[in-house]
Amino acid sequence: MKAYKFLKDDYKSGSGDEPPWVEGEKRIYEGKVVICKSGHHSSPTWYNALKYAPGSVAAIVEVSPPLDKQEDKYASAECTVIKMRNVEYVLREWGIRCAERALKRANVTDERSWNALTVARMYNDGFADKYDLDAAWAAA
Repeated sequence: MKAYKFLKDDYKSGSGDEPPWVEGEKRIYEGKVVICKSGHHSSPTWYNALKYAPGSVAAIVEVSPPLDKQEDKYASAECTVIKMRNVEYVLREWGIRCAERALKRANVTDERSWNALTVARMYNDGFADKYDLDAAWAAA
């Protein structure tokens, strides 16, 4: 079944000593599968997977039927990475847009808050550095 997961930026899973994942690779967990403890973990939606993201690499996976599950998370014995991509830029942009909506809803008029989002977007686009970002955050 199709599912979703996030990997660390080095393409490794969030826990354990596994090597980096490679597209098309299938892994089989041989022990007892227990959610949050063992097996290959994934989620039914991107939004659910984001809650457990250890990094910015998004992966579409094919998993065997879950042997243990909760509403937002699966634990399976088999997992194959179908496609993966570093989505750090997209996640930052999404965070900026969420913050913009929150400021609008709260009727925030303080320019320092709005400037922090402008600098965050500039940072995301490569036109500001970490120092600029930290300064804008501190000012807000």
